[in-house]
Parts: sequence; C-alpha cells; structure tokens
Amino acid sequence: MTKQVLIFDPVPYKGGSKKVAQSVLSTFPENLSVVVVSNDKLSWQPCNVEVLPLYSVNFLVNKTEGLGYFLKHFFYSLVLLYYFIKRGTFSKVIGISGPTVDLSLYVLSIIVRCEVIQLVQGNVPETRIAAYGLKKAYSVHYLQSTEASIKNALVRSNSFSLLNSPRFNDFVNSVDANAISKKQENSAVGVLWAASLLPWKRLELFVEAFKELDQQAEHILSNYYGDACFIVAKNNDVIAPSRELYKIKFQEDPKDLDHIRANSSIFVSTSIKEPFGLSILESMVAGLTIVIPKDGAYWDKHLTHGINCLKFDANNPQSLCFAILTLINDGELRNRLAKNSQQFARGYTNLKCYSKILNSIIN
Repeated sequence: MTKQVLIFDPVPYKGGSKKVAQSVLSTFPENLSVVVVSNDKLSWQPCNVEVLPLYSVNFLVNKTEGLGYFLKHFFYSLVLLYYFIKRGTFSKVIGISGPTVDLSLYVLSIIVRCEVIQLVQGNVPETRIAAYGLKKAYSVHYLQSTEASIKNALVRSNSFSLLNSPRFNDFVNSVDANAISKKQENSAVGVLWAASLLPWKRLELFVEAFKELDQQAEHILSNYYGDACFIVAKNNDVIAPSRELYKIKFQEDPKDLDHIRANSSIFVSTSIKEPFGLSILESMVAGLTIVIPKDGAYWDKHLTHGINCLKFDANNPQSLCFAILTLINDGELRNRLAKNSQQFARGYTNLKCYSKILNSIIN
C-alpha cells in the first residue's frame, strides 16, 4: 500500500535545508508518495515530486515575530488542512527547517491527527514556541551543532530530559559526490562565494577583502577573479548587488552554479557560526581549496588550518584578504589543501547517514 508523506516548506528561497531534504527524499522507497507544499516551487525543480503551492499573504511572508508571525502560521495551517481534506490522510508530515519556522505543522496537528517529523538544521531560539514544537514532534532529527540550542529551549520549558529520549536523534549531512562536477584547470584563480543575502552570511566581508586585494595588486603573482553567487528571499527589501566590483562578478541564483564552482579554485565562507555549511562540503567534494572563519562552527572544529583549509580571523577583512592572497600566489599550497579536503570529504558522501530520518518516516 502506498503511503502519502507531506513535506512542508514555508521558506521563500533556496537554501541548504532544502538540499538536505532533497537528499533525504532520494533515499525514499518507491511505495512512498511525496507531496511538497512550498513557498518556492522553483527550489524543488530538480526533484521528481509533486509540488503544491503554499498560498501566502504577501505582507505576512517574512514575519518572524509578533501578531504577524502567528497570523502567518494560522493561515498556513488552514492551507495545509485544505490539502489534507483534498488529498486524504498523510501518514507523516515533515518540517525541514525548525520548530519555529514549521509552527504551522503543530497548529495543524491540533486540528487533525498527524505525526510531525522535525528536522533541525539551524540553532533554535530559546523560546516557548520552539520548546512546544520540540515536545509535540513525533521525532526530531538535528545537526550536532544545534544540540546546545535545543537543550536551552527544552530547559526553558522544564523538558530537558526529552533530549535523551529515542525521539531525538542527531545526524550529519552528506552529499551525492556523483552529482557534483569536479574542479577544472584554469589559467586564472577563481574565488567563489555562494550563499543567501541573509545578514549573517556576510557578503560585505567578501567584498571588503577583495577591495583589500585590489590595493595589493603589486604583490599578486597570478590572475584572479571573484564570483559571488547569491539568493534573495521573495518579498524581501534587500538590494541585490548587480555591477562588477573589485573583480567580483555578482550573480543571482545562477542556474549553472555547479559549472561556476568547477571552474573556480577557492571557496570562501564568511558566514557567522554556520550550523553546517553544505556549500563548503560541496566545494570540498568538487576539489576546491577551502577558506573559512575561525569561529568555532562545525567546519572550524573539523578542518585543520594548513592541512585541508586556510582559516581567517572571523569578521576581519584584512585576515581574509591575506588568506586569499596566499592561495592566489602559492599554487602548490592551493593544490595540496584542495586534495586533502577532497579526501576528507569522502566521509560525507554516504547517504546512509539519513537512515534514522528515513526509518522514522516509513515506520
């Protein structure tokens, strides 16, 4: 008998959380029918699944607190209820972002009987709403880096012991190495930045480092350029950069990101406390040299400066500039670090890492 599963995606732009969800989806058995209800249907184009629109009220889409936040999720829960009535029962509903972003599922579960599988791919706020979702979920699967924030949220509601229950399981992300093009040899050194324009992703730090590079032209021994590939949320008032600046070409959501990455030599992350950093892993698999901040985040703890990456002082454009300049000028170091990081990334290319998530969905 075919089971129906609903994936809830209220986030109005592409991102690592959706890529992870799509990787999990690729492990589903054929007798599992998947329906995605999404605020951004284009994010799911590569997947062979049915995508239904998450009808939204424009002025509520980006509300993250206050009355607007609660109205948004109440409205979303009614949309989900409509799909339940129209499509019949879903055996499981899956939230892929976090208990506060996926609050609509918990409102829905008050109205109809449904089991919520909650993925946590970023730190959860220390709020009663977060704790409510974590307690109400059928099962919670979280990145190791988010455990402390989950503890804090549960402590707030005197539910700390829940984290030790079988309902809570940590996981590590993985990618399909065959889906990522490998680095090509080029005469110029390409430096890639790829993320959303959320403030904590710190695109301005990358730009400031290139401005510093521009002022050090006499010390640069090889041709270089930058690619800043970014995504912007719908109904967001962020002004996207458009013109070339300090040898950086800005591209909004390029369809050929895999090709751009394969023709680059260095990948730079400027994010603050990135919970995981899927784009970093993808660049490691592709064979790029990795540059990350010293910020205590996941890859800072797992990669070693001078062995499989270079690290710079977080939020310091001069330090980032020095790291990039070093790699532009030293091809031997660049290639050694890239080879070592690519080898290290092999431990993150087995999709069996999602087996506990799959078991909670099919059982």
